Amino acid sequence: MRLEYYLFFFIVVLLSSKLCSQENSFLLCADGIDNDGDGLVDCEDEECYNLPNNGCATCIEGTSFADVSIEYVSGCPAVDPDPEGALGLSDWSGSTSNNPEFVSLGEGGFIKLGFTNNQLTNSGDNLQDLWVFEIGPAVEPCAIALLPADPFTLAQVQLVLSDLDGDGYYEFGTVEGGISGLDIDAIMPGYDSAILKFNAVEVKDIDDGPCSSDTAGADIDAVCALTSLPLDCAGVRNGPAVFDACGECLEIEDPEFNQSCADCAGIPNGLAIIDACGECLDPDDPAFNLSCMDCAGVPNGTSELDDCDECLPLNDPLINQTCVDCLGILFGTAIIDECGQCLEPNDLAFNQSCADCAGIPNGLAIIDECGECLEPTDSTFNQSCIDCAGVLFGHSILDECGQCLQPAAPSFNKTCIEEIYVPNSFSPNRDGINDDFRIFKPQYTIAIIKSYRIFSRWGELVYEARDFGFNDEFHNWWNGQFTDDSVNTGVYVYDIKVQFNSGNIVRYAGDINIVQ
Repeated sequence: MRLEYYLFFFIVVLLSSKLCSQENSFLLCADGIDNDGDGLVDCEDEECYNLPNNGCATCIEGTSFADVSIEYVSGCPAVDPDPEGALGLSDWSGSTSNNPEFVSLGEGGFIKLGFTNNQLTNSGDNLQDLWVFEIGPAVEPCAIALLPADPFTLAQVQLVLSDLDGDGYYEFGTVEGGISGLDIDAIMPGYDSAILKFNAVEVKDIDDGPCSSDTAGADIDAVCALTSLPLDCAGVRNGPAVFDACGECLEIEDPEFNQSCADCAGIPNGLAIIDACGECLDPDDPAFNLSCMDCAGVPNGTSELDDCDECLPLNDPLINQTCVDCLGILFGTAIIDECGQCLEPNDLAFNQSCADCAGIPNGLAIIDECGECLEPTDSTFNQSCIDCAGVLFGHSILDECGQCLQPAAPSFNKTCIEEIYVPNSFSPNRDGINDDFRIFKPQYTIAIIKSYRIFSRWGELVYEARDFGFNDEFHNWWNGQFTDDSVNTGVYVYDIKVQFNSGNIVRYAGDINIVQ
C-alpha cells in the first residue's frame, strides 16, 4: 500500500501527543517540532536525549527516524499485534513487556516503515546510512529492502538489485549482530552524497527457527536514516511548514496557523459543538441535547404522552388510538394477520385464509405441470418432468457419448465409439469392386478425416486429401493413381488422422498393398 495512505494516521497520533505539551515520547521526539516550547527540537532536547535506549546518541536528528507503519505481518501467531513500537525514536526500556516499545516480527515476519519528514539517502562514503535498533545488544538476522523515492533512484536500483516479491522494495542485503547498520554505497558505489533517495524500508526476519516465545524472531525498536534529506510537512526540502495544533500543514507566520479547529467555545481542537438545543456543549456533557427535549427524546419536539401512554406528536392520527385493537376493543389483542383478516393470534384461521400450496400466507407458490409446488419465477418451475430434449414427460436422456437420445435409439451410447477399420489392400482395376483405398467406422460413430496421405516406400508423397467425411463420394479416396497414371502394384504407406465427435484426433499409419 502507498505511503501517503498512512500519513493521516501519523498526523492523528502526532496531534494527540502534542496536547501533553512535552518532548518526552518516541513520536514527539521524532517529529521535528518544539512541542514543549523550550526552543529545543527532538534530539536537541534533554528529555528526548534521555529516553531509554538512547537513540539520539546514534541518530542525532530526531526526524531521521521512521514515522509511519505501512505494513506489518508477524511470522508467529499473535506475537505482537501493534506495529507502533517500531516508530519514532528508539525507546526500549529494558523490559520484555511491550507498551508498545518494540515490534516482535516473529520467525519470518516483516514490517515496512515510512519516512514522512525526511528521505533516506546514500552518504557517498563508506559510513553507515541506515541503522536498525533491536531490543538487546545485537540485531537478529534480518533482510533489508528499500523503496526508491524518485524515478532516477528507481532506474539506478533496477540496474543492480532485484524486487523479488514485486512490492516495489529492492533487497539491499542483511544486517545482524552488533553491527546494526546498512551502507547503501557498499551495494551501489560511485554516487555522490544524497543522489540516491528512499522513503521507506522493509525489515524482514530471516526465518531460522520455530515460534517458541512471545518475542520470537527479530524484535525491532526503531529504524533511522543516518544520512537523510529533511522534508517539511508539505514535502519541501528544508521547508518552514509544520503541522499546527489543528493538523494543518502551515508556516508559523500564516494567519490561519492554529485557527482552523477552534470549537464553538473558542478552544483549539476543543470538542464543544452547538447541540440540537442551541447550546455549546461537549457531546459527553450530560446536558447535551437535553435542555429542549420532548418525551420522544427529540430536541425541540412536540410529542406528549397520550391516554394510551404513547409518546406521539399532537397532530398524529394515532393519538389515543394505539391501545385499541382492530376490532375496536380497548386494549384488545386482535390484530390484522398476514391475510388481511382481523383475528386473535390464537384463532385457528389466523394467517390461513391466504396460504399458498407451500402453506405460506400470501405466498406465490402453485402446483406446476409436473405436480411440484413452486413459485412461477422458480427456475425449476415446469422443469422437473421435462427430458433433455425438452419434451414434457419425455424419455430422452444424455447417453455416455453426451447425446440426448431415447435409450431405445439405435445410436444410444454409440456415437462416441472411436474404432476405425483400415484394410490392408485394394485393387484399383476399375471393376467396381474395392477400387479405392477407403477406411471404415461403425455406423453411428461421428467422425471426419482430417488428414489422408499416401507415400511410396521411399517416402515420396503420392496422394493427399483433407477434411472429408467417411461417406464422401467426391473422389477424396485414393484410386491408385499418381499424376494421372496408375501406380505399380506393391506396398505403399498411409498416414491418416481421424477427428471424432469428442474432439480427439487419432492417427493411423501403416502399409497398404495394391493388387490386381
